[in-house]
Amino acid sequence: MALAVKTVKSESHYKLLEDPDGWWDAYVKWDGCVDFKKYVNFPKGHPEHDKEFSHIASVDYIHICDLGSFIKLLQDIKAEQEKIENYDG
Repeated sequence: MALAVKTVKSESHYKLLEDPDGWWDAYVKWDGCVDFKKYVNFPKGHPEHDKEFSHIASVDYIHICDLGSFIKLLQDIKAEQEKIENYDG
């Protein structure tokens, strides 16, 4: 997965990281927390995002302060998912 550093050390965050294709971005905050957005139906910047309220249904957002524990949780979930018969992920 590619990652582009867009800004560094603004007033609101330490770094803005983005997917070059526009499918996600992450603001690494000064306190170490991360604001993560995943664009679901259309990438960031797509004309559909300009329509009133369309972004609500097409963006997943999560604020993560313990990134290491969250990654571990996702790895545990993935391990359970892989136990499903016929899983092809």
